Amino acid sequence: MDSWRRFIQRFREISGRLVCTEGHLYLILFLTYEKGLTGRYYLKNKLGMGEATIRNILDRLKKLGVIEALRGGHRLTNKGREIVEDIQNRLVIMDMDTEIKPGRHTSVFIIREVGDKIKSGVEERDNVIKYGGTGAVVLIYRDGRIIFPDSGLDAEKWYPGFKMKLLEKTELQDGDVILITGGENRFDALLSGVNTSLELLMKGQSLK
Repeated sequence: MDSWRRFIQRFREISGRLVCTEGHLYLILFLTYEKGLTGRYYLKNKLGMGEATIRNILDRLKKLGVIEALRGGHRLTNKGREIVEDIQNRLVIMDMDTEIKPGRHTSVFIIREVGDKIKSGVEERDNVIKYGGTGAVVLIYRDGRIIFPDSGLDAEKWYPGFKMKLLEKTELQDGDVILITGGENRFDALLSGVNTSLELLMKGQSLK
């Protein structure tokens, strides 16, 4: 997480009055990483942000040497790819449907090795709502089971087949947190989950 922490600190130093969350920044970098070359209109449509805001963010990312402008759009520099991969090692954004519906639209995240930072899951649900989501379900993978953090009860009783669907998409490791977020639209579910996941990853960590 070192490269992400340093990046966020530097971005805040030059951002002025620009209002965006860490989730916005990560999604811009992540989408550019996935696509290889992106433009303002693509990011605007994917993220539901204004074009002027996207342009201002991209200008600052260029100043930080994280992206570079080419004739066909923007792409990550080696430094930008390092930042995204730093997060990808700990955060998996799942592309899957689920019967767990904390909102009209849902997103699913695996946050690696942070199960010990979860108390009851209430704080994480509150964060999802703070960032524009409608609600969340927080689960932990422990000893081969997916459990509720407050009771330790096996989630398979309420969500049969959910564990198998996850395992078809990714490996689960002891201590992984499974976060399912809801939103009135696709972007609210995604952004609220990314912001909450990043906060959870950064909890208890400080800049070096």
